[in-house]
Amino acid sequence: MTKPGLKQELHESWPGEPDACVVDMSDRNSKFEALKSSTFDPAALWARLNGDAELLRELVQIFSREHPRLLENIRAAIEQGLYEDVKKFSHKLKGSALQFSGSGVANLAASLEQMGEHRKLEGAARVFSDLEREVANLAKSLHSMAEERQAGC
Repeated sequence: MTKPGLKQELHESWPGEPDACVVDMSDRNSKFEALKSSTFDPAALWARLNGDAELLRELVQIFSREHPRLLENIRAAIEQGLYEDVKKFSHKLKGSALQFSGSGVANLAASLEQMGEHRKLEGAARVFSDLEREVANLAKSLHSMAEERQAGC
């Protein structure tokens, strides 16, 4: 379900024409099937963005800039036993992943967030390794989706 005003809020934050590239995807649902996995739902993301390809590209660019920093912060926090930082940075990554319908990243980040909350980091390195792999998969899928949408403009 789309949050009321989300498109307007996002466009107020970023320059560009709000409706510069809204693409009708009714005939392209089969292309989403190639990107769909048990941990990523491109159709749900596309619906959340109301078919706005420009907004998709902008959000993917932001995610591409931000996720490496978040992962590095989580890694450092785990290594240093900084429970609050594990919780805080995992929470931020979880929120980003949920905006992209990336349930795999969100679930792993939520696990780390809970470890930080409960001040128990046993197994955190293994979960973090899985998280890195899942973030890479999500980023690849997002880039593919954004490139596909750009071709439609």
